[in-house]
Amino acid sequence: MRHLLGLGHRRIAMVAGPDHVVCCRARLAGYEAARALLTRPRPPAAARGGPRRSPAGDDA
Repeated sequence: MRHLLGLGHRRIAMVAGPDHVVCCRARLAGYEAARALLTRPRPPAAARGGPRRSPAGDDA
């Protein structure tokens, strides 16, 4: 996230995957921890969960 911020990006989102998958929850937790460490609160729609298929990522 520091790298993206250093490039001037300010709206950094992520697609986490479904909540019942452990690695997807861990990915979201890491995203939230990085945002907190950099004192950048997450906008409500910046992280989304969903099925692990391309169309779901496209929709996000």
